[in-house]
Amino acid sequence: MYQTGDVVPKDLERAVSLLTPACQRGKAQVCIGLGELYEKERGDPRTAIQWFHKACAGGASAGCAAEQRLRAK
Repeated sequence: MYQTGDVVPKDLERAVSLLTPACQRGKAQVCIGLGELYEKERGDPRTAIQWFHKACAGGASAGCAAEQRLRAK
């Protein structure tokens, strides 16, 4: 909700602080969300690649595809 501004005011810092622990605990889909946040909202592809890589390592093929796409740029 903090990432999109649905229901609560948009707050990317809060979104990152809530999503990071879940990704670090192995929730690959959350890692993808963090990658998308860094790529699209923050314009930080380098950090996005790190989160997509973690998602890929966690078994999420969408994370692998996103990582490869950004590395190809």
